Amino acid sequence: FPLVVRLTDDAGNPIANAPVRFSALATALASPLYALTDAQGYAQARLRMPPATGLVLANAEAFARVATFSARAEDARLTNFPTFRQGFDDVALGNGTASIHKKGSLLTALACLFRFYQDRGELPAPVALSEPLALNQFLRADGYLPFTLNGRSELVVNLPRALAFVGDAADFETVSAQLDAIRDSLNLRRPVLVGLMLRSANQNRGAHYVVATGVGPDGSILIHDPSPDWNRSSLGEYLSGFTALGRNWTATLLHAARLRLEARSRR
Repeated sequence: FPLVVRLTDDAGNPIANAPVRFSALATALASPLYALTDAQGYAQARLRMPPATGLVLANAEAFARVATFSARAEDARLTNFPTFRQGFDDVALGNGTASIHKKGSLLTALACLFRFYQDRGELPAPVALSEPLALNQFLRADGYLPFTLNGRSELVVNLPRALAFVGDAADFETVSAQLDAIRDSLNLRRPVLVGLMLRSANQNRGAHYVVATGVGPDGSILIHDPSPDWNRSSLGEYLSGFTALGRNWTATLLHAARLRLEARSRR
């Protein structure tokens, strides 16, 4: 968040073009470290809070004068986030042969995202309230695209088409696939769709999607995992590795995105 100071002389007149040094303690980060005051005497930096909960101090210094700011980093968790699972063995993903249970993590993650904003009254429900089966039915005709991985053809959700389920009242915007960027979005109370590449036995095993829904007291990124098989509760478990179904698994971050709540422009 922004740190703003104003530098004036003893008579209260603004001092322009004066260097101001910003600094932060307790693993926080001020950026930039130096800034010049504008014509009104203002200088500004941004303070990145540390991942874990705790008190943060930041300083702004100019001409041997110091202003100290304090803030508290707290865990950010989205309440009432939908917890749909992809465990439908008897329903095919789109018109394909694979079940939603096997290949429906993106479908289910999207259903959770849409329903979260619908429940808050921020997205409409022109088709239905979002849930995996309703969204899959809506996308069945033309809402999936073919994708080949390791020589195998799969179906992946066509994201622009999926937005029609909520009346094109939102669009996707990219979030940098970095932990700090995902935390920043969560601090704004905006969940993040996270794409992962699963690996086992030194081979890529396919993409998997989760939704980042909060930041824990220790700075860990909390997730809703659509998979009843993996069933992880934090992103760190994927990145550091875990054991499931008799195998050791790890994952790498592929991409991340969030919904921007405004009508999607059609090109």
